[in-house]
Amino acid sequence: MLLRYYTCLWAVLIPIAPAAPFSNPKATQFLSPVNQHNAIHPLHQLDSRQWFGSSEHSGKKIGRGKYEFGKKYQNVLQLRSQMDVRGNHDIFDASLDNKLTNKRTPRVAVKTSDSQEMINRAKLVDLVDPVYVVKPIDYFKVQSQYFMIMPYLDQTFRDYIYCHGRGGSRVVLFLGQLIEGLAAMHRRGVKHRDIKLDNAMLDGDRAKWIDFDESTKDPTSTQRIGTPGYIPPEQMEGLSYDALMGLNPFASHTLDDPNTLHSRVSTSAGDIYSIGMMILYSLLVPDTYLWFWEASAKWDTRQTAFNKLAKNEDLAGEGSRKLKEVIAGCICSKPTDRWTVDELSAQFQATREYRDAVGSR
Repeated sequence: MLLRYYTCLWAVLIPIAPAAPFSNPKATQFLSPVNQHNAIHPLHQLDSRQWFGSSEHSGKKIGRGKYEFGKKYQNVLQLRSQMDVRGNHDIFDASLDNKLTNKRTPRVAVKTSDSQEMINRAKLVDLVDPVYVVKPIDYFKVQSQYFMIMPYLDQTFRDYIYCHGRGGSRVVLFLGQLIEGLAAMHRRGVKHRDIKLDNAMLDGDRAKWIDFDESTKDPTSTQRIGTPGYIPPEQMEGLSYDALMGLNPFASHTLDDPNTLHSRVSTSAGDIYSIGMMILYSLLVPDTYLWFWEASAKWDTRQTAFNKLAKNEDLAGEGSRKLKEVIAGCICSKPTDRWTVDELSAQFQATREYRDAVGSR
């Protein structure tokens, strides 16, 4: 009830305003109201779920939180503390030693699962250039438990925005890199399906995608996937408010009506919608309201605010008209009306914000 109250209050604070008449036809489509919600996530989430390409090998436990694996068990992994829990996955802080070379990696991240699906999903991005994705160091299996070892990266894209504020040349450059990374995945036929601020990690001056547990190459998948607040409307069709918000434990969370399944097919356009929301959150939403936009239950509050952003340059400070056209072309209600990833890359690089960011390097 409290969230519903604040959602209504937010709608009152931002009066309804019509969208500006964008010149680009792809920027004229806007979403009809769709119930959406995104839980607030902790700032530090190391959730890299990728695969480096080594062949699977077994390991053995040799002590409390200590494992040996690899050829002749030359690698020693020491789990220290648990950093996060994601469904049936646990994320640990750990160290890695090689007994043959005496090489020590003092800090790595380890993801564990009791399902091989973690490995199968991660293999989808095996051929994607590592400049775009965080790939693990190795993985192994002990009895029925799978272990995936990743480089330790402690700052998500969300962390950076919280620390340095929205906008700014580095944020714009990071977004450009993430769009390039999405293009690299789409060229390999991989749909990420969970694009959001928390699923991009910063590795020095590079922003890279992580978390491929929901990724697929299946062109006919109708599984309802994504994070509300970023999830495209075609994936949300048929969900009730209570089911979406988790307010009613008996509410239906999945609908398998044959008449609506066709509209839930996962396409690359779903990723375009999600990254459009990322651009919106990263560059236009005032810092104070970022958490509220993601937590608000109904799309119409965000849509109303975006319409006002499109009309009033001052509401978001320095957001250019071209940037708003780019975002609008991402979040069209019809998937076929959205940019392709190559169109998005070209349009984003044509914005004033991107040109200024490149010029400031």
